[in-house]
Amino acid sequence: MSKQALSRLTRLPLLAVALLTAACDDPFANRAWPDLPDTLTVFSAYRPEYAGKPSAVSLTGSFVALVAIEDFGVTNQWDFMLGEESGNLLWVPSSVVPGREDSRSSIAKMDGVTSLDEVRRAPEPGGDRYTKEPVVLEEGAVYVLRSRRSDVCYSRGSNYAKMQVVALDHALGTVEFAIVRNPYCDNRDLVSPDDD
Repeated sequence: MSKQALSRLTRLPLLAVALLTAACDDPFANRAWPDLPDTLTVFSAYRPEYAGKPSAVSLTGSFVALVAIEDFGVTNQWDFMLGEESGNLLWVPSSVVPGREDSRSSIAKMDGVTSLDEVRRAPEPGGDRYTKEPVVLEEGAVYVLRSRRSDVCYSRGSNYAKMQVVALDHALGTVEFAIVRNPYCDNRDLVSPDDD
């Protein structure tokens, strides 16, 4: 074997190692997303004086969107709305609305958690951690939200978000909250990949 052929043979493994090392970045991995909380205010959907004001939140699509609900049967592009009962402000998942019982919208209260930073991943959707029933909101409490099936996902999956109630006003029927949503369907991480 000539020196030139031997030289080529020794370069081949080095080239293979270089290619494998360069290919470590996964081009199909989820990109980083902004995980700074948005602070939003919603108005009770049960009060006629708030008609036309945002009373619900949609977690699907490109961003968290506020939705005005005027007629429960007409507007169905929302996941959670602000309701009231017995003087309490409620976070109502769309799954309680007649005709939308198959919605995946559900809520998990994160007991013992005092800030959004503490929640790095949404709980597993199975089991009894999430509820599809209205939840009484508490100031300072942290919740994890699971959306309805998204129309923008290839697999019609759900989006996950973490939410902390910043302020409740029972007299006015309003809630201010901070929210962080993972834009990727069925990905329970609630911290951007850059922050891991």
